[in-house]
Amino acid sequence: MSARGRSAPTEGEQWASAQLAALRSSRYDAAAWESFLGESFRRAAEIRRQRSALSAQAVRWTLGGGLATAALRQTIVRGGRAPSIRGLASWWMTQALMLDWHLGMVQELDGAPREKLSVADALTLSRVAVVPFAACAPPDAVLFLALLGFAGATDLLDGRFARRRGPTRFGRDFDTLADLAFRAAAVRGARRAGWLARGPAWALAGRQALLVSGAAWSWFGHAERPPMDPARLARWDAPPLIAGLALAALGHRRAAGALLATAAMIGGAGSLRGMALRGDAAPPHDDHTAAATEEG
Repeated sequence: MSARGRSAPTEGEQWASAQLAALRSSRYDAAAWESFLGESFRRAAEIRRQRSALSAQAVRWTLGGGLATAALRQTIVRGGRAPSIRGLASWWMTQALMLDWHLGMVQELDGAPREKLSVADALTLSRVAVVPFAACAPPDAVLFLALLGFAGATDLLDGRFARRRGPTRFGRDFDTLADLAFRAAAVRGARRAGWLARGPAWALAGRQALLVSGAAWSWFGHAERPPMDPARLARWDAPPLIAGLALAALGHRRAAGALLATAAMIGGAGSLRGMALRGDAAPPHDDHTAAATEEG
């Protein structure tokens, strides 16, 4: 790991960096996007052929996750609050495609392949699966609090399981995506229920925008994955964010607002630090200088 929080790029990351660099050099025109997506899908198909056991496991997990979320919806809908069938199916399909497209990332940080997805990956993916429920749970405070507890527990446990076996590229990047998706959904749900004042909600929206724009700036502007140091700083916003949302659901708006503002400042500081590090770094001189998210 370098001083800037980046590990040496693997073969897959070098491939992704080259594809993103080509996309950037073509100024992101339609033909470049078509080529980028085509190459990504071809690589994903190649990974499926090469790692058939892993691909079969991913299919089993996808089907099992779909059945579990459908059962959860059926249980919740009896109380009158559940995602629409169309919305839940769309989210499930998106998650399935993202998993299938990124099986090549199921490897150690040095590029050594892992034979199968782990318990840590299951916890991360389960947090992604409940995103639609977090967005529509309010004004059912009990369900909302249960989902917050589930998200917090899986976030804590997936990190512990990952440290036990050693992190993977898939877990490293998808854990962050799972956190972003769940938190955005929870904030949206709390705001729609009237639990959050406009100020904290806008502050959190700004924090999310900074995180997403910073990542996009690294990936598509420089063909590099974002530095990890700012991501570690931004993760400290989780305790005040979850606690603030819980207090909001319980009706303690003033205390909730203070905690959520703190979370927004911590997350924003991490994002700004990442942009500063990216700005200080020398631009890449070839297609294999940096890591990016691997498409496949």
